[in-house]
Amino acid sequence: MANASGKASAKLRNRQWTETELKYFALVLADEKHEFGYKLDTLALKKMANKTIFEDIKKAFEERMYVVARI
Repeated sequence: MANASGKASAKLRNRQWTETELKYFALVLADEKHEFGYKLDTLALKKMANKTIFEDIKKAFEERMYVVARI
């Protein structure tokens, strides 16, 4: 069973990003309103704090990609 979950996580890490996704992900990280890049840098040693930030980044990225897809 451990192998199945390991393969699933490997698939997530090896995701192929499009140029558009990379561009908007970078914009989300650099967004001055949320300061995700700064938060990740300052909280790098606190893994649980990073989990919350990663969830916020994912949400902001998905919202931005949704807007792009509607255009």
